Amino acid sequence: MIKNYFRTAWRNLLRNKIYSSINLLGLAIGLTVCMLIILFVEHESSYDSFHKDANRIFWIQGKVKMGDDSIFLPKMSYATASLVKQADPSVESFTRLMYDFKKPVIQNVQSASLKFIDEKFLFADSNFFNFFSFKLLDGNSRQVLKNPFTVVVSQGAALKFFGKENPVGKIIRYNNAYNFTVTGVAENAPSNSSINYDFIASLSSIAAIDDYKPMLQSQTVQLGGFSTYFLLKTPASASRLQKTLMQLSQNA
Repeated sequence: MIKNYFRTAWRNLLRNKIYSSINLLGLAIGLTVCMLIILFVEHESSYDSFHKDANRIFWIQGKVKMGDDSIFLPKMSYATASLVKQADPSVESFTRLMYDFKKPVIQNVQSASLKFIDEKFLFADSNFFNFFSFKLLDGNSRQVLKNPFTVVVSQGAALKFFGKENPVGKIIRYNNAYNFTVTGVAENAPSNSSINYDFIASLSSIAAIDDYKPMLQSQTVQLGGFSTYFLLKTPASASRLQKTLMQLSQNA
C-alpha cells in the first residue's frame, strides 16, 4: 500500500514538473529559513553561558527616572563595586571594566606602520581572567593585569600587530602617549559573549592617564563609567544585592 502511494506521488511529480519544482523549492526555502531562525535563537539565548559561574554573575545597571519613563544605564562609579562588597556579605567578588570610548590609536612601537584605531580596547580589574572564563593562551591569570600599564592581547590583535612573533614582553603605544607591556595572549572572545576585546589593559593604569583620572573621584554608589559585575555566593542573593544597591544609592 505504501509503495503505491510513493509510486503515485512520483508519477504526479513527473507529470507536473514545473508545479512540483516550485512546491519543492518553496518547501526547501521554508525549512532552511526555519533552521536559520532556530540556530539564531539558540545562539542568542546562549550569550555568556560559557562562563563557569554564569548563574552567579550579575551585571548591574542604574535606573534614571525621566517623567513617567525610566532609562537603564549599564555603567556605575568606580567606588560602587567596593562599597557594595563591604556592605553585602552575599557578594563573593567583583570586577570592573571600562571601555575606551575615545577609540584609541594603538601602535607597535617597533614598527611605525602597524598603527591602527582600535574600538575594542578596554581596561579591567586584575582578576578579570579569574572572574570570567576567557582563556589565556600565554600568561598567568593572576599576574597579567596585576601592574599598571600591562595589557593582554587577543589572538586576532596579536596577529594584526605582531604577526607570527610572540607578543609577550613587547610594547604597544597607546594614543601616542603611554606605553603598555604585553603580558599575555587570550583567545578571541566567543561570538556569544557580551564582552568583546582586542586589548585588555590593567584598570590600575587609568590613575596615571590624564583623561581618566577624574573618573576615580566619586566615592559613592552612583552612575559612572565602569561596567560592574558581581559574583554572588548563591544566585538567590540577587534580590538582596538589589536592596543593597538601592540603600547605598539613596544614602549617597
